[in-house]
Amino acid sequence: MLKFNRNFLFTALFFLYPLILFQTFPVRTFDLGIWTALGAQSIKAGHLVVQDTFSLLPTLKMIYPSWGLSLVYGAIFLNSGEWFIAGLRLFHLGVLLLFLAIVYKKYFHPLQNRWHFKNLIFVLLFFYGGNILFVDRPSLVAMIPALLAFDIIHGSNKIDFSKIKKLFFITLIWINMHASAVLVLIMLVFKLVMSAILSKVGLPLKIDVKSYLLALVVSLVALLINPFGWNIFPYVVQTAMLSHSRFFLEWLSPVYFEDAFHSTLFFVWVGFLISFLYKSIKKKNYDLLISPYILLTLMGLVSLRDTVWTYFFIFPIFIQEGRTVEAVTHEQTRWLNTLLVLALVANFIILNPFMRPKFLNALGEGNYDLSANVPETEVEMILKSQNQGPIFDAMAAGYLVLRVPNKIFVDARNIIYSNQSQAEYDIVVNAKNGWDQILDKYKFEFVLLDKRYVTPKLIEELSQSRKWKLMSSRRNFFLVQRESFFGF
Repeated sequence: MLKFNRNFLFTALFFLYPLILFQTFPVRTFDLGIWTALGAQSIKAGHLVVQDTFSLLPTLKMIYPSWGLSLVYGAIFLNSGEWFIAGLRLFHLGVLLLFLAIVYKKYFHPLQNRWHFKNLIFVLLFFYGGNILFVDRPSLVAMIPALLAFDIIHGSNKIDFSKIKKLFFITLIWINMHASAVLVLIMLVFKLVMSAILSKVGLPLKIDVKSYLLALVVSLVALLINPFGWNIFPYVVQTAMLSHSRFFLEWLSPVYFEDAFHSTLFFVWVGFLISFLYKSIKKKNYDLLISPYILLTLMGLVSLRDTVWTYFFIFPIFIQEGRTVEAVTHEQTRWLNTLLVLALVANFIILNPFMRPKFLNALGEGNYDLSANVPETEVEMILKSQNQGPIFDAMAAGYLVLRVPNKIFVDARNIIYSNQSQAEYDIVVNAKNGWDQILDKYKFEFVLLDKRYVTPKLIEELSQSRKWKLMSSRRNFFLVQRESFFGF
């Protein structure tokens, strides 16, 4: 009979809890739909598509931030039809399990006592702080090579040839998964520069510069082995600058507290880091000063999305050496295990999307119901109308490009369009002066809006306009069609 000992229960906590979290998050088809559509088009065309076929406006040639994963997504979509969302969900669930297994085996399995209070705190920080990536997006998959690369760079002041070879192959796989692979170069350069600065002030740091320079060159070569070559670098810069200038929520700095939950967690993390740094310096251990942890923390101050990376990498620094704690009696252990089991059951009941209590539904029903996150009803109406005129959409493009033949205005990435097009998009979704002239200018036949991302004034104006016929208005989505006598 299986004994529910403490090691078993810790393992259950470590794997079960993030899976429950993952299942409670809403399915999003913003970026995912775009990358899936491009991947499917590339498979059908037999080559990598660099200019999409679903945009109403002329667009620049694209550089995929996740071209390899787009092909995977496209293959899943083409072979699962209307069930593609479920297929992609299962794929990402498998990736999450693999990532957790690597972390568990590498950092937690060797620990003699996994139940130390500090260890449990860091586990919870890991899960809650990193849950931005526990969703259907390519960055979740990129976390696996990211962790492996970070571990080599953080844990070695001399990178031997075998590790350099590993870093090459990790970087090669990573860059063909996700453009965030440029972090390899950034982390290596940071460690070299910081070690040089600290050596100048007389701190006894022993970093092998030659091995790091070789790792830098090898990693650069690996990054260039992608379908776009060196162009991947200006793309990354362009993406970062556009995202910051257009104020996407997940790119904002934690100091703005636009996302109070993750901002608070970030500063909790910084507090732990400062405390650990102080203790290390007090013991005359200066390795942490050149660690990529410092770099990632500084990045987190600039961008909330970058904050996520720090949570996934807290293990090597805080838990790698293990912890000790005084022995507890069998009676204390039994009660602790009982309480943990009850806590897990309670969490499952509260968070499980198939058994969610009414009080939680009342708090955010629209965030968990698939029909509330995907404009399936509205798409069926557009298809039934047989009108293939262009659609002005607000944050629904990721699903539209997979389902309808109609051209769309601005997709969910907002990267490949001109500043003028983005400005016009902003005028419409915020119902500023001239919004209706823009809809007339491009001869839109439909306006499909996600109510969570537009001003209520636009909904009101369209509902009252004689130019537009209301087709659907429900919790999150709103659809109108141009009246025929106002047609062009």
